[in-house]
Amino acid sequence: MQDQLRQLQSTPALPAPVARGLSAWPVTPPAFDMVVPVEEAPAKDAPPIEDLATLIARLTSCGVSASRHDSPDLLAQLHIALKRPIDTVICSILDVDPAACVQSAWAAQHAEDLVAGMSAVARLCRATRRMIVLDDRAPSRWFAPLRMSARGAQPGVKIIELENDFPQADPTLLMYTILNRRLKPQRLPAELGAILIDAAAASAVGACVRRNQPMKSMPLVLRDHDRGESYFMLAPTDFTCQQVLDHLGLSNPGDELPETAPVLRVGDVLRDQRIPLSAKLGTGELLVHLSTQPKSLNPDPCIRCAWCFESCPTRIQPATLLEAAQLEDLELAERAGLRSCIECGICQYVCPSRLPLLKGIRELRRAQDARDNPEPARRLEQP
Repeated sequence: MQDQLRQLQSTPALPAPVARGLSAWPVTPPAFDMVVPVEEAPAKDAPPIEDLATLIARLTSCGVSASRHDSPDLLAQLHIALKRPIDTVICSILDVDPAACVQSAWAAQHAEDLVAGMSAVARLCRATRRMIVLDDRAPSRWFAPLRMSARGAQPGVKIIELENDFPQADPTLLMYTILNRRLKPQRLPAELGAILIDAAAASAVGACVRRNQPMKSMPLVLRDHDRGESYFMLAPTDFTCQQVLDHLGLSNPGDELPETAPVLRVGDVLRDQRIPLSAKLGTGELLVHLSTQPKSLNPDPCIRCAWCFESCPTRIQPATLLEAAQLEDLELAERAGLRSCIECGICQYVCPSRLPLLKGIRELRRAQDARDNPEPARRLEQP
């Protein structure tokens, strides 16, 4: 089987950067261009791991972690697993943009580590179900090595092909779709008995468990919306966004001036999570969106069209939440569904009046957190 895997994985990949249309998947998985050569330790057999606490210690010593919107805090989930039963481990390989398919491309090229990583987590958590969720839009040949590795795993790993309509990859929606469990937004799946990780996190765990390999770099895709190009790269975890732009030759004079600085968003672009040029990549989001400063727009009055409500995947009332933010009324906000909002940004995208719905919701969230937690504290204290 090893020879078959090597043959499948030897399919020529496209060089980086890769330019693709927003609705087109490349025929073969794009290659990840190494930004800076990373000196890796020689491959060696790692000592076996017999319990979850030892796994956590090994991952910590190797610097393996992940904390992204669609792949919640890995180490925090494992700490929860020390205290409560876990019956399912899910590896999500869902991408929003086919032209910036970081999870699918990485999974296609690191199948053995991915399966080994999620299998190790499942074994040490004593989880009886192991699932890999694939995007049904991706070319089937991409995942031939992954399917073969999943079939060879003992016990087996179930492959689920899912219709990936945004924001299906959101942990709240994915947990409900796959397991029929109601996870509150911004909570950890482990609280409901499941570990949720993505392809990059699972393969990093696998490399650590199999070869004691530290995580010094991370797969990254920068989507340049002005040029219509996607740059697939392997970047050091301590790199800043400015260093990435410099490497790609996308820096311009005046980038640090507020009126001409590029707009950088991470994760799903509709979520509008903006970061500065100085932000370090760390182990966070693997997709960065680059665009020029949008023209300043004045929102029009709400026309009560209800598009925001009809498009909301959790059926809350975004327009009412904006009203609550303007009135600073947290009781009205909770009646309108603030606690169920996953901040997907669809409401703001479809709004014909261009209302700042996400901004209002996030202001309410901050006010709610300040009310519920008057003393600054971490949401989850790790032992």
